[in-house]
Amino acid sequence: MPGRGRDWRRTTATWCSTALHIKKAGNGIVGLLGGRAIHPINVRLGGFFKTPTKRELASLTDRLSWARDAAVETVRWAATLPFPDYEQDYEFVALRHPDEYPFNEGRLVSNKGLDLSVREYDEHFEEEQVPHSNALHSKIRGRGGYFVGPMARYNLNFDRLSPLAQEAARAAGLGPTCRNPFKSLLIRGVEVVYAFDEALRIISAYEAPEHPAVPVLPSQAVGYAATEAPRGTLYHRYRIDEQGTILDAKIVPPTSQNQKVMEDDLRRVVEKEIDLPQEKLTWRCEQTIRNYDPCISCSTHFLRLEIRRGIIFHLPFAIFYFPFLEMTNDQWKMTNGKSSFKDLYHRDRKRLPSGRRRRTDRREESQEADASRHRNF
Repeated sequence: MPGRGRDWRRTTATWCSTALHIKKAGNGIVGLLGGRAIHPINVRLGGFFKTPTKRELASLTDRLSWARDAAVETVRWAATLPFPDYEQDYEFVALRHPDEYPFNEGRLVSNKGLDLSVREYDEHFEEEQVPHSNALHSKIRGRGGYFVGPMARYNLNFDRLSPLAQEAARAAGLGPTCRNPFKSLLIRGVEVVYAFDEALRIISAYEAPEHPAVPVLPSQAVGYAATEAPRGTLYHRYRIDEQGTILDAKIVPPTSQNQKVMEDDLRRVVEKEIDLPQEKLTWRCEQTIRNYDPCISCSTHFLRLEIRRGIIFHLPFAIFYFPFLEMTNDQWKMTNGKSSFKDLYHRDRKRLPSGRRRRTDRREESQEADASRHRNF
């Protein structure tokens, strides 16, 4: 990473400006097809209300060509950033299409043998409630958590990327597989290269359809679909009646599917980096969450990390953890890590609610009386 001086600020400003112009080029596609860049209004059942002309699409090519080249340079620059050494044996899940990098169609596959049609999703995946969170955890039945998103798509579909995107990946030090979630930053950049490359290919071959949409007649049915959103696989299932009224719907977004793996990563990262200073450990935890780009408000700077250090006793027959002996990181520093068991016990006993404190006192008095009787005997 560049040094923390004026040159670093100038370099950062330059790359931020480049990123915004890349984003603007992508917004141009959505604005033309969707009617506006944010929350498009031109999409309808069966297609579009209006489709662009070949000339309208061709007007985007210069900006898209620039953005594609800029994306290649951005990936090359991002590869110079430091990345934590962290890899796990994830089960990646994504769509796989026989001919193209996945977006709207394909089968659900994993790097550990899963290969099924989208309508089989509910037979192999399930959501469960966990005691510590209001968020549901998705898992593969009988196997556990799994990973969706750019890394999953990349690992399962590297051979479907365009030659330019594959070249950008290799120039960034990536191979056909990557299991370091911190490097998902690079993989997202590679996908941006591919997106512009694919947009230019589609525009060059585009011929306006005769009609912008095909007729859709409602009928009683159940429909299934999975698409690859930027954050990962998005599953939909709808049951409708003869009038087209939705009777039942199930939507499983990628953040929900990654929730379990994201929490597992946080736990492992903290265990590995527990000796980092509080500020750096907080930053590392935030990076770990951003690896998954979760749809959580203000996810980039939401974390308030408090380290509580307790005492664990290892005995031949059991392990005991005393939560009432916990100390915050600052309290531990003040004692230089030398607080005695007795000091911690009496400090925390005073913090108990009065009822619990009285019960604790009575228990101690009873134990002391028993010990006295044994001594007298």
